[in-house]
Amino acid sequence: MAWIDDLVNLMPTDATPHEPTQQAWQHPTTNEQERFNLRVSKCGESECWEWTGAVDYMTGYGKLRWRNGTSSAHRVAWMIRHGQIADGLYVCHKCDNKRCVNTSHMFLGTHADNMADMVAKGINQPRQPFCRAGHDMAIHAIPHSSGTGRRCGKCLRQRQLESYHRLKQRA
Repeated sequence: MAWIDDLVNLMPTDATPHEPTQQAWQHPTTNEQERFNLRVSKCGESECWEWTGAVDYMTGYGKLRWRNGTSSAHRVAWMIRHGQIADGLYVCHKCDNKRCVNTSHMFLGTHADNMADMVAKGINQPRQPFCRAGHDMAIHAIPHSSGTGRRCGKCLRQRQLESYHRLKQRA
């Protein structure tokens, strides 16, 4: 199996197959900063700077392709302005505008800091007890396929049946 030998030869000598190599952090290049700024609607220094690029439909946060993956726009904004974000830290919004990329509206904190900030502002809303159709979410809730949030299983099953019958009538 020569292809396995080729793969092994491509791996760095100090890495094992189960440990990805960690690259040293590099400050964003001028080109990366310019590409980022094309998607920002800047107002005054004290106002929110709205991210005009893609938005994650589940979380509402701005997102963009960054280096070898996808990153949140507010985290990239922080890295452009302040440098690397230490492991385990969150970039939290003071303004609670998920599309804001103005770093003067942000602070670094732990998950606990972010939750405490949310509780202090009174924005820790409990989960909705019923779906839009009135089904009890305590009984019918299923996890969302994206891994975040939940949805009504009874409504989902009803939509699937309606779709099935529509397709069956066309055939």
